[in-house]
Amino acid sequence: MSEKPDKATEASGLRSWAPRLLAFGLLFLALVPLFGVFRPLFGFLLLAISLAILTSPILFSPLNALTSRKFPKWDTSARRACCGIGATCLLVVLAVTPIFPLLYASSGSVSEMLVGVALGDEAWRKIFLDRISVQIAELKELYPRLPIEEDRVRAFVNELLGDAREFSGSFLGYLFRGASGFLAELVLSLMALSFLYVHGTELTRTLLERAGFAKREVSRLARLHRRTVLRLWWDTVMTAVVRGLCLGGAAWIFGGFPFFLVVLAGAFAGLVPVVGAAMVWFPLASIAWSRGDIYQAVILAVVCIVLNSLVSIGKSRLGAKLHEQGAWTSFLLFLSIIGGVLAHGAAGFVIGPAAIIAVSAIGRFLLVPVDDESHPGKS
Repeated sequence: MSEKPDKATEASGLRSWAPRLLAFGLLFLALVPLFGVFRPLFGFLLLAISLAILTSPILFSPLNALTSRKFPKWDTSARRACCGIGATCLLVVLAVTPIFPLLYASSGSVSEMLVGVALGDEAWRKIFLDRISVQIAELKELYPRLPIEEDRVRAFVNELLGDAREFSGSFLGYLFRGASGFLAELVLSLMALSFLYVHGTELTRTLLERAGFAKREVSRLARLHRRTVLRLWWDTVMTAVVRGLCLGGAAWIFGGFPFFLVVLAGAFAGLVPVVGAAMVWFPLASIAWSRGDIYQAVILAVVCIVLNSLVSIGKSRLGAKLHEQGAWTSFLLFLSIIGGVLAHGAAGFVIGPAAIIAVSAIGRFLLVPVDDESHPGKS
């Protein structure tokens, strides 16, 4: 008598699980073609997600908070959409701005040249490419071992200008033929970035809450991400930029070297702790010494050492928390840029640091107790 209910229960259990197993099987089958559909899009989607991770707390969030205070009656969805587009445009402006000083250093009207290039004037196009070649040649003269090939850079810029002049054709070619085009991929990434600015946070919160995380845990992860990004920009990146400006000013004043090129090299090498600045000023001092300017070489070396020490002291006074995490964060950031470039090309400048940010924020979320986050000495 007792076996019949057990068999009935077992049969009903199998009947209740059969539709679910069938649904999971159909879902798995649907994922196979879906993977094939999205596989060509992984490149620009990864770049867009990396840009959102790195810049959302410093571009979109402040802009969204400012507009919500100034225009409280503005529809939330419309406001966030406008802020997403505005943050994307601001990012493009900030990314392009460092190029103008390098072009201006070669003399001539930068604005007139850029207008001519945009209109497809071949004369201005040649002038633009020649200026890029001059800048690369000067950089190679200062640092001969840099793995930068003038011909490849010139060919890449020339192709990029061609895509920009015939963007509609190259964009449609990328969409329908899959032909690779850096400008088309970049535009697609920026379009996806605007969407991620607006809906990325909401989507992430929903997924985490559906996965079982409480709202306070999701908010804690968001705070850790914001703090990690701010630490990266204000402690690591800004310190490297200030170090680059100091090295560039000293090299220009005491050695007559190109200011903006040394700033660029100094800012990148400044990410390397301890010896980063020496990688920049030591070759310059050696060049000054080899051409007979011994006093200038000695003065340049001493001034660079003093300025680099002052920058390090100023960094240490930003706060114990930032200072204690600054050394390893800077070194990991430097390695992530190199590894990102080797793995993903030019997009690696963004993808590498974004990976460091994601791992750091999630790692602290999982490994650091909540009580320890308020104590700088324990982080």
